[in-house]
Amino acid sequence: MSLGVKVAGLGLTEVDYKTGLIHLSTEAARLFGLGETEMTVPRSVVHATFHPDDRENLMLLINEALNPQGDGVLITDHRVVWPNGQMRWLSARKQVFFTGEGKARRAVRATLAVLDMTTEKLALEAVKASESFVRNVLNSLPEHVVVLDKKGTITAVNEPWEHFALENYGSSGNVSAGVNYLDVCRRSFEKGDFEAKKVLDGLEAVLAGNRNEFVMEYPCPVSGGHDLWFLMHAKRVNHKIIGAIITHTDITEHRRTEAALRESEVRLALVVEEVKAGYWDWDLVTDIIYFSSEWKRQIGFEEDEFINQEEKWENRLHPDDRNMVANEIENFIAGRQPNFELQFRLRHKDGTYRWIHSRGALLRDQDAMPVRMLGINLDVTDYMKNQELSAQRDEMEKSFRLYVASQTAAAIAHELNQPLTAISYYAYVAQDILNSGKPNPQKLTSVLEKCGQQAQRAGEVIQQLLALLHKGESLAEPLDINKSAVLALDLVKANSHLNSFKIELNLADDLPLVMTNAVQVQKVLINLINNSLESMTESGRREGAITVSTYRSTKLSSMAQVTVCDCGIGVPDAETLNKLFQPFYTSKSKGLGMGLAISRALIEAHGGKMWAEQNPVSGLSVHFTLPFVL
Repeated sequence: MSLGVKVAGLGLTEVDYKTGLIHLSTEAARLFGLGETEMTVPRSVVHATFHPDDRENLMLLINEALNPQGDGVLITDHRVVWPNGQMRWLSARKQVFFTGEGKARRAVRATLAVLDMTTEKLALEAVKASESFVRNVLNSLPEHVVVLDKKGTITAVNEPWEHFALENYGSSGNVSAGVNYLDVCRRSFEKGDFEAKKVLDGLEAVLAGNRNEFVMEYPCPVSGGHDLWFLMHAKRVNHKIIGAIITHTDITEHRRTEAALRESEVRLALVVEEVKAGYWDWDLVTDIIYFSSEWKRQIGFEEDEFINQEEKWENRLHPDDRNMVANEIENFIAGRQPNFELQFRLRHKDGTYRWIHSRGALLRDQDAMPVRMLGINLDVTDYMKNQELSAQRDEMEKSFRLYVASQTAAAIAHELNQPLTAISYYAYVAQDILNSGKPNPQKLTSVLEKCGQQAQRAGEVIQQLLALLHKGESLAEPLDINKSAVLALDLVKANSHLNSFKIELNLADDLPLVMTNAVQVQKVLINLINNSLESMTESGRREGAITVSTYRSTKLSSMAQVTVCDCGIGVPDAETLNKLFQPFYTSKSKGLGMGLAISRALIEAHGGKMWAEQNPVSGLSVHFTLPFVL
């Protein structure tokens, strides 16, 4: 039996509901894309292989089979996705075994047999392409077969035919050997079945030699009160015997798929029309490419004005974009990058360039070789112009902040100049008194008092300037630091261009509230995340991740700790690391050097600390702490 199972490509599994484990044979492990050896894994590992579009329905079917009131049988076809992205169709039959009676009845184990049905499913897809191809495929993969002599009497039936009759009608006697099939059709027609009349006329024409074959689709009522759809193919036999071979193939799923496909095509057409998406389809084997009407309209052409040729559109690419687009296409087809999504410029009919956002996907054959590449183009010219204006606005804001900073520095210098000059003068007088050889304590005391008064005046100037800068800031209040991290990330995504970079959140559960100011903490987080994005961009990376983590401080349990970790350029040495939080220190060509200094001041104002560490491989991690609410 094991040899038969192996030859048939049948995968067998055993489920233990008590332990939650499932044992897979070598073939079952291969069919689910989990490996090439026999293994035992948690049920969730197998469930994770289910195609996302099938997973919800499959889990419902699985739960129904586990219902103690049911028979525990599950029969279904579904898709699985292998680690390499390949999709396979599996036909599965499952039997759940129960123990106990009544309310104590529960599932204890199950056996599952799976078979790779990908080839059959691909054949079914081919049905949609061509009726002649459908006939050839179904003729080579018959399910229910009946052999008639020249008078229409059944001389033989195959086992699938008998099994179907037994399962749905309790007996195969009505359509078994020795019964006249034409008489069966006549009796059905007399009872009001007009489909039977079509079958009768077609078979009589074939048996009489007036037709070589007869094909029709018809509904067949079965047990349960519903209909199955079959494709009947009757072919005349004229060799040693004269008669016909009739093949009945179940096409119920095919008709459902066609209906779903038509509905899907209607929805897709509506969506494409609504969003004004230009569709393109490139046959990689024949090198023939198709552009939709909307694709052509995006660059100013009517349907008959633009030829569907690859070099035709490539010549319209902006010279600065051609190498980039060619490399992206080559890398995607070769499998060196998982997604195809990029922006480039195409020359419009009027000579201007339009910004295009393009997304594509690959279709592969049974050998996983790419055969077609298709996708959509969106005209994002207006969006790119807005981005450019936004960048210009940001640059103006930076210039304004630099101007404000310079004016602030000038104001500080002006306000502090007089008290500092006075302090310097009084210090000189005090030194002169001490060096005169005739100390005058009373005069020296007076000089030092005036020196102290000027120092106090300088301090008051600084406090007044700080109060002005912090004007309008709210007081500290209890705050969920995780919610602040999520909100800061949303604000960064809304105002920054992430390119291929990712920002990941690693937030600890059940952290107590912290005592701080929500606006100020968001400013700090946004500043740290933006610094990380700039560092990763300057490093030349095309992709990478920034991780924002929250957790209870390991050094002080009464503090929450937040870490922003990137994989950017970092800092060259420890000396530079120590200077990061100094005012007016910056490694950026356009930076003010105040962001980290202000961030640290805000955190320390709420009882926390901020520091930075160089990562072992690349990049920087900036940490800060805040006290929990007591």
